[in-house]
Amino acid sequence: MLKKKNEKIGIGIKDPQYKLDIVGDLHVSENITADSNLYVKNNVGIGTKSPSYKLDVNGDLRVSGKFYINDKEYKEQEPQNVFWMQNSDNNIYYNSNVGINISNPTSDLHVVGDVYVKGNTTVTKNLNCNNIKITDSGTLSYGKDKVIEINSQGNFFIKKILNCNNLTGDIPLTTSIFENQDIYANFIPSNKILQLYDSFDKGYLGIGVSKNGMIFSNNGNFFACLIPYGIDTSQNPTTFNGVVQTYIWDSLNKIWYQIASVSTTLTGTSSKNTYSSSIECNSNGTFLAMSTVNTSVYKVTFYLLSIDLKWSFINYIQITNSENAGKFLIMESELSYLFLSTDENTLSLYINNTSNLLNADFKKSNNFSNDNIGNIEDVQRNTNCSIFVISSSKGADINYNNGSCCCYAFWSVDGNPIITNSSPFIRIGNIITENNTDSSIKSYFGKKCDISSSASIDTSSGNYKTFKYNIVIAVGTSGLLQVNKSPAIIRIYKFIYNNDNTTSGIVYGNNNIPSYIDGEWKLIGELKHINYKSQIGFGCDFKLNNDGTIIYVGSPNENCVYVFKYNPDENDVEKSWYLLNKIQGFKTGDYGLGYRIAANFEKNNFALTTNDNLDLITHSKDSISLTSPNKIRLYNIDYDNDT
Repeated sequence: MLKKKNEKIGIGIKDPQYKLDIVGDLHVSENITADSNLYVKNNVGIGTKSPSYKLDVNGDLRVSGKFYINDKEYKEQEPQNVFWMQNSDNNIYYNSNVGINISNPTSDLHVVGDVYVKGNTTVTKNLNCNNIKITDSGTLSYGKDKVIEINSQGNFFIKKILNCNNLTGDIPLTTSIFENQDIYANFIPSNKILQLYDSFDKGYLGIGVSKNGMIFSNNGNFFACLIPYGIDTSQNPTTFNGVVQTYIWDSLNKIWYQIASVSTTLTGTSSKNTYSSSIECNSNGTFLAMSTVNTSVYKVTFYLLSIDLKWSFINYIQITNSENAGKFLIMESELSYLFLSTDENTLSLYINNTSNLLNADFKKSNNFSNDNIGNIEDVQRNTNCSIFVISSSKGADINYNNGSCCCYAFWSVDGNPIITNSSPFIRIGNIITENNTDSSIKSYFGKKCDISSSASIDTSSGNYKTFKYNIVIAVGTSGLLQVNKSPAIIRIYKFIYNNDNTTSGIVYGNNNIPSYIDGEWKLIGELKHINYKSQIGFGCDFKLNNDGTIIYVGSPNENCVYVFKYNPDENDVEKSWYLLNKIQGFKTGDYGLGYRIAANFEKNNFALTTNDNLDLITHSKDSISLTSPNKIRLYNIDYDNDT
């Protein structure tokens, strides 16, 4: 029906609104020419009857003029086909190569210039490139593991073994200890110290080989090392056992400068049964004490350093009828008291009874008696000798080897102990003891012990209930093991005070005698040589740092020192200490590094003794003599200021 109204033509509509208003389909077999705009309210389909888009073309599309996308003109250097596609998942893809800054791309994506990717990039096949640059603590990963890590200082970390045909460059002498890819400390090697004079017998060599045979002064400017069977004929024609080589720090040249040695004929003459065992010094290294195991009555001798750096003998401690006395000596750095082993099972307190402490008039006190733990095999102290630990691999029960350890502190209920009190030192917690009922087992637990150097009890509150205990100790087998029965092991404990105690902070024993400070030794770590694929000798010596969160473990048969750090968030004691790094002897040309360890962590001093002839399978006692010369390697510790 055709209707005309008001000069408008309507087809299928009575009231047309436009010049030609059609309701229904329109079929045109020829061209349609529009002199003005062509308006389509909905979609336009070309080659399709059901267009899904504003312009839906089923067939080829040619644009001979300009082509705009979002009001921006799309330009091409040369006319070419465009094949961008969008699939049902709304992913955009291209059917051929894509070039950026290149007109003839030869790869699926060919970029000439820089590419920035903020998120992850996944490559499932080969990655061929001339250079890889990783910045800002980046990583290269394989699967879920970070294989290569680079920190902000540019240090390169490899999680597994690096295999290569050629390695070019220098291996630095410095050992860097990293934590979370940041430097914790650098161990910078300085002096190498050798035994200056031969012992009286070639089979009795060794410098710094006894457990307390090396020491740094508290001010960090003095170092002394003991040669148990050493002789010195430089000033006296008579040969004798026990020589101490001494050194002072040259801050200008950054080296240790040797001064006069210490020796005396009082320690005995050329005897295989006589040796010097322990050395101690005062805070600034001007006073030296040396203990000796000998047939003589002179068990400790004292020396004073003059202005011209010469040592003078000043006094001694005399013990009669006790050949085993003198093996262990620890001393308070201000010279007010010391502890000396007076037989195999006993550690005795000696108090300096003179107003001029440098006169060293030490007299035995009856105000201390250690608990019976069997033959004492190690004694170690904190920096000021206010807390110390003793250990034995035998234990009090002679029928079994129950390694034992106990710790003592300078303590009083009001927080102000006095050395002349009736009981100036008291045991901390229970005795740590192995529970062994098999007489065939020799675990050697207790042959070696140590204590955190800054172990302390904060008594500033004056109230025993609120005293704060910060004490960590370590007890081990000194690298020994028993084949098919027990590994070389180190156990680490932290003291936990019982805040619920109502009896002045201590537990009382028989006859109402104070027995020990109430609390427990919590096991916080267990290092076994088999867990680190280490060798016999792992833990031959070990040293805790100031707060007991890092332990240095010597392993001379591997020529290294392990450095572990404590993770308090890990409950498994065999995993709670993780390996930071190793101090390797090969870097400084040393062999058997880590036999003995000495340190002053406050002043950044560190020393390691070597022993490359160590056989610990049959080793049943401490080696204080070697059949070949050894050395001491000194280090300066450079801590990172930001850690």
